Amino acid sequence: NDKGTSTSATTSNSRLVGPAYEMPYTESFPEAKISNGPWVSEILSGKKIDSEWAIRPDQSQDQDGGSADFCGYSTIGSSRISSPKINISGIKNPRLNAWVLMPTGGTVVRFQISVNYGEWEDLATVDSADKWTNVNLDLSAYQTGEIRIAFVGECLKAYNFAYVDNVEIRSYYDNNMKATNI
Repeated sequence: NDKGTSTSATTSNSRLVGPAYEMPYTESFPEAKISNGPWVSEILSGKKIDSEWAIRPDQSQDQDGGSADFCGYSTIGSSRISSPKINISGIKNPRLNAWVLMPTGGTVVRFQISVNYGEWEDLATVDSADKWTNVNLDLSAYQTGEIRIAFVGECLKAYNFAYVDNVEIRSYYDNNMKATNI
């Protein structure tokens, strides 16, 4: 292309280079920025005008001014946003914890995982979350290498939105005791 101009992008079989993040891994998209990236967005069906993921200040579960925002403009739109590489091989009871909000309905968010650049596999689907809803998923079956997690937004009804915030992967205790009266 010419300097300063470009044409439409082409999908490729790319890989992230560099070391994987170690545990614990967190991303809350503070001030509508990525703090532990890169996070990569891709269109799965339709065009960019049909759906997209972006980091925006529209909604924030933890009041830090940002979240990952799925914008569904057309019912043929589907897109994915995926995390950097994360090494979970050395921790006990790894879990993915995140918060989802779909205030207008009309969308679905699928949580996915890829191990060592393998195929994306669905972990869970959220089809309703009119208030911030916690999603906590066991990742112990995927401790064989480096993982990437992803969120797939699917537009079921035009002009609807979904948000994901406070993404965390860390070790959870087998038994969690709470002192209630001392």
